Amino acid sequence: MDPVFVKAVNPKGVLYALGAFAGGVAVILFGAIGNTTLAIGKLELPGWSMYVAGALIIGLGVLLLTVSLDSQKCSKCGAFAEAEEAYFPLEMLAQVVEAVEGGHSGPLVNAPKVPKNQMKSVLHVTYCPGCEQAAVVEVTKWEHFQPHDVLPKRPFEGPAAAGFASVVKAHAEWRGEDE
Repeated sequence: MDPVFVKAVNPKGVLYALGAFAGGVAVILFGAIGNTTLAIGKLELPGWSMYVAGALIIGLGVLLLTVSLDSQKCSKCGAFAEAEEAYFPLEMLAQVVEAVEGGHSGPLVNAPKVPKNQMKSVLHVTYCPGCEQAAVVEVTKWEHFQPHDVLPKRPFEGPAAAGFASVVKAHAEWRGEDE
């Protein structure tokens, strides 16, 4: 089977990273040439605070560049992959594993949901938002704030991928994390 996702460079992310680099350099130069300081309300910070602010903005640019260079594209339609998680009660771990091993998300559609901060079974799905015909699914168990890998990453194509993508999107919507 061909890989479901291929590594790619996200040009929009690279553009944002370059903008952060330029902004950070501008803040540093503005502080050095203009001999200015940062003021927050009545609190006036020392002159070196401009250098720290510029360095933080450049650091954000480095982070954006790292993420952009490590993006994944769908091998079918070329859209950039998105990742989402669904959280189930820990008691449902066997059913979650069985659903993934069987390649069908049906039993998980109406399963109970749990908030992020509880002990839980986690269904992590990286899917293609363009065609929804490609996904990589893995299962993790969170117990006492420690993750334990239960099922390694498994690629899915076709209706199975769309099913798992719809389950995690429904969970994100339930948690209020949808865009």
